[in-house]
Amino acid sequence: MKKVLLGALAIVTVFCLVSCGEKEENTPNTVSSGEAVVEENNTQTPEVTATPVPKSEQEGTAGSNIPLKDNLEGAKAEVEKAMVEYITKTYGDEVEESKITVDKVYSAEEEQEDPTLKEMNLGMNEVAFEVSYELKIAEGVDGMKFTAGTGDFSEETRWVTEKHNVGILRPATSGDARYEITSLETGF
Repeated sequence: MKKVLLGALAIVTVFCLVSCGEKEENTPNTVSSGEAVVEENNTQTPEVTATPVPKSEQEGTAGSNIPLKDNLEGAKAEVEKAMVEYITKTYGDEVEESKITVDKVYSAEEEQEDPTLKEMNLGMNEVAFEVSYELKIAEGVDGMKFTAGTGDFSEETRWVTEKHNVGILRPATSGDARYEITSLETGF
C-alpha cells in the first residue's frame, strides 16, 4: 500500500513540476495576493504595487498587534474593559452595576502637549484617558463613600452619578486581562 501511495505522490509531483514549468514565452503572468499585485514579464523585472490601508480602516486579528497609541478606538474598548475590572476589584459586592463612558483617549501628540503627561513618558501600549461613569450601590452600603472627589449619590435610586476621572492604562502585569488601570485620579 505504501508503494502505491508513494508512486501516486511521485506522479502528481512530476505532473505539477511539468505544469508549472510550461509557460508561453511572451505572455505576462499576473499573481494577485490581497492588495498587492505582482506582474511578471520575461523582459522586465517584477513590479509590485500595493495600496496602503489607513489605520482608521484597519480591522481584524492582524490589528491586535497595533500599539494602543495608533489605535485609539481599540484603546477606548480596552479602557472600558479595564474599568469594569477595576471597579470589580476595588469595590467587589458593594457595586451591583456600572455604566462607563470613555470620554477621551489621549493621542501621542496630545500627551506631548501636556507637561504632566509628557513627563510620564508613556510607551506605545500605555495611554492616558478620561472617563465618566455611574455606579449602582448595593443595598445596605453607604453610597456617600463613592462620591469622594467626584459624584452625586441618590438614596432613591442607589446610583452614584457624575463620576469623572482621568487615568493611565498599561499592559497588565498579571492575571488574564491584557491591560490594567494603574492610576485613576481626579486630575493629572
